[in-house]
Amino acid sequence: MPKISDDEKSAEGLNVQQQLAKHRADANCAACHAKIDPPGIALENFDPIGRWRNTERDGTPIVNRDQLTDGTEMKGVEGLTAWLRTREDEFLTNFHRKLLGYALGRAVLPGDKRLLERMKQHGSQFESLVDAIVTSPQFTRAR
Repeated sequence: MPKISDDEKSAEGLNVQQQLAKHRADANCAACHAKIDPPGIALENFDPIGRWRNTERDGTPIVNRDQLTDGTEMKGVEGLTAWLRTREDEFLTNFHRKLLGYALGRAVLPGDKRLLERMKQHGSQFESLVDAIVTSPQFTRAR
């Protein structure tokens, strides 16, 4: 399985997108990487600590465009945002589950269904979501 370079360019001179494309050519890696690489590449303008950049350290332009398996092209933060908006319900469902699991320090269980439904009413209002979690029996009665 091809390893991704720790640096912006591989020893062969391949940028991150090219390295990931090579990685996806391995059937063992393709199933997951075909899903996760395009959103990651769309965020490539951000360096490892979140600063915006337009070029790699060697001066070459950042490549922030990739294609999902369904043919959807994703370019930059704007492309990722537009794609996520087409999947808002799915995004929020996953966000709620991950936030709840993180807050409770455990996996989300079938008994959490009512709380997840209550969270759904709050949509993406973070303060309301946190309030729903911290006032829930799951949170207040945790061991």
